[in-house]
Amino acid sequence: NVQKIMQIDKKIHLTIAAFSQDPILISFEEAIHNVDSYFERFNKLNDKSIQKNFEDINQIVFAISNGAANKADELSREHVQKFNKAFLSI
Repeated sequence: NVQKIMQIDKKIHLTIAAFSQDPILISFEEAIHNVDSYFERFNKLNDKSIQKNFEDINQIVFAISNGAANKADELSREHVQKFNKAFLSI
């Protein structure tokens, strides 16, 4: 169910943003997850892309939970680049 996946995705991203205590990141995550075109495009992603998205997020959460801030930052940047590439190809 894409809607349930989107709710989980939003919760994960907002939680990570909250941990960052970066008001710009928090605002961005809140805004992007409320844009209709985001939902429409996400809905068109295939299962493999969605699975890779969650694998990336799990690695980021693991790095954060282990205090590896630099690794979390690196993984986050890679995640955004990969997701944007997949997202824009739709």
